[in-house]
Amino acid sequence: MTLFVGTALVCLLLTIGLGVTLTFHFWSGTETLDHLLVLKTHVLFGISGWFTLLIIGFSYKMVPMFSLAHGFSMKLARYVYIVYISGLIVSFFGFFKKYEALFPIGMSLLFVGFALFAYHMFTILQTRVKKKLDRPFLFALLAIGIALFLHGAALFCSFSKNVPIFNILIYAYIFGWIILSIIGYLYKIVPFLWWTHRYSKKIGKENVPTLKQMMNEKWTVVQCSLFVASFIGVLLALIVSSLPLFYIAQGGMLLFSLLFAGSIISVLLK
Repeated sequence: MTLFVGTALVCLLLTIGLGVTLTFHFWSGTETLDHLLVLKTHVLFGISGWFTLLIIGFSYKMVPMFSLAHGFSMKLARYVYIVYISGLIVSFFGFFKKYEALFPIGMSLLFVGFALFAYHMFTILQTRVKKKLDRPFLFALLAIGIALFLHGAALFCSFSKNVPIFNILIYAYIFGWIILSIIGYLYKIVPFLWWTHRYSKKIGKENVPTLKQMMNEKWTVVQCSLFVASFIGVLLALIVSSLPLFYIAQGGMLLFSLLFAGSIISVLLK
C-alpha cells in the first residue's frame, strides 16, 4: 500500500508540473514545446498514475477490511506494481513519434497489470469471513470490473489510434472507475469514521446507534444505481452524438450528486 500510494504522489507531482508547464506554454505563446506530448503525459500520469495507483493501494487495505478477509498472500501485489508501472513508462515513451510502436506495448502492460490486480482482489475475497458483502461496497468492486474492461478497450484502440474513441474511454475511465470507486468506498468510510469519532467512547455508557444505522443501505443502492444509469446514458449520448440524451443523463448525474451530498451530510448530523 505504501509503495502504491507513494508512487501515486510522485505521479501527482508530475501531473501538476506538466499542467503548469502546459499553462505557461499557452500563456507565453512560444512554439518550443510539444504541447500535445505534454497534454498526453499529463492525462496519463493524472488518471492512470495518480488516481489508479492511489485506488489500487488503498484497495489492498479496504477490500480485506470491508470483507473481513484473512490469510491471503500479498506476493502478487509486487507483480501488479512492476507491470503497471512498466506500462506507464512504456506508454509515455510511446507518445514520441519515433517510438510510436511502443504505445500498444504500454497499453498491453497496463492491461496485464490491472488484470493481475483484479485477479488478486478476487483471490482476497475468496478468503473473506463476511459472506454477504455490503451493497455500497459491491459498487466499488463493480468499478474494478469496469476498469478492467476499459483497459482492454484502450489496448484494442491503441492499434487503431482512434482519438475520438480514446476521448470517450477517458471519460468512462474517470467516471466508471475513479469516481465510482471513490463513491463506493466513501459510503463505507464516512459512517465508520464519524461513528468512531462520535460514539466509540460512549459504548456501554449510553445508547448509541450501530454502524448499520448511520446510513440507509437501501437508499445508497438507489443512488448508486442512478449513478450507473446516468453514466451509461452519457456514454451512449457521446457514442451516438445525441444532445437530448446527454442532457437527460447529465441531469441524472446532477440529481445523484445532490442525493449523495445529502446522504453524507445526514451521517455527519447524527
